[in-house]
Amino acid sequence: MTFTGQTVRNLFCMQVYSSLKESGIELRDYSAVSGDVVLLVCDQLKSSLTDVQGNGAKEAEGKIDLIWADPRSCCYALYSKLKSDKVFMQQSPLALAKALKNPVELDGLKKAHVRDGAAVVQYFAWLDKQMQEIYGASGYFLEAEGGNKKKNSESMKLTEVTASDKLESFRASKEHFRGLSFPTISSIGPNAAIIHYSPEAETCAELDPDSIYLCDSGGQYLDGTTDITRTVHFGKPSVHEKACYTAVLKGHIALGNARFPNGTNGTISDKDDRPEFINN
Repeated sequence: MTFTGQTVRNLFCMQVYSSLKESGIELRDYSAVSGDVVLLVCDQLKSSLTDVQGNGAKEAEGKIDLIWADPRSCCYALYSKLKSDKVFMQQSPLALAKALKNPVELDGLKKAHVRDGAAVVQYFAWLDKQMQEIYGASGYFLEAEGGNKKKNSESMKLTEVTASDKLESFRASKEHFRGLSFPTISSIGPNAAIIHYSPEAETCAELDPDSIYLCDSGGQYLDGTTDITRTVHFGKPSVHEKACYTAVLKGHIALGNARFPNGTNGTISDKDDRPEFINN
């Protein structure tokens, strides 16, 4: 029996749902959170889950003394529904627990990144060759062999979407692949400057050998999640484009060489990499 990628993802989600249910965790619709908070404050929030012995819905024993709210992530819409004297304002313990990876998780992350990195390299090698053959680009990895060729038909064109679909196919061929970790940001020229740009098949741009191409993408694997961004130019970048690219590179190098005392945050680290952008 053959399953489509969507079917596999649905089956995987069903397995996760069953596992959470067995652990006493109930998944509810996202839009229900506002009403549930009100019920929680009034000690009227009931669970539809049954316990392991099948004794019906489990109810909390006793009244709720405090409701834990993370001040850095709890929105005002939810906080306003809570009673001020019943709120415990503190960083969520879940974030710290998730940040501390065990040896199995660390090993899985490394292996997932190796596989994903191989897929991304395959993609850019393929794309480089396509840009040379279809658009006569000078090439990013290798100079074109035997002279540049121009595209000879409309059917041969590459778009932001067809390119990102090809990248997904390379990822899908890797072991433990479960899907994309987020919609691929495949963007050419001005579109590369749009934050969280999401190309659509009907309106996306055609690739251009004379423009910068940015690809921000990631894969979800059984043993890890990836997120990788690369900015390339398959033709001859302008002096301004080279200057901008070099400034960003210098900023990354400065940040990579910086030492971070305990408690350092992103704002403080800006002083190490921002000068490259300000001076240029």
